[in-house]
Amino acid sequence: MNASLFAQNEVTIWYFGQNARLDFNSGAPVALTDVQLNTIEGCAAISDATDSLFFYTDGITV
Repeated sequence: MNASLFAQNEVTIWYFGQNARLDFNSGAPVALTDVQLNTIEGCAAISDATDSLFFYTDGITV
């Protein structure tokens, strides 16, 4: 049996506090520090199926 899978890219970039993100687009995580998000608590990011970032938040500032 063959199966085709199509995944969206909404979860290929992870944002963390203290100016960090991980990019999984190449298959292996690539650490980047070009984010203005700086928090020691929870955060969230919203992107679309083409992996374009809409916004990120530290829970106080968007």
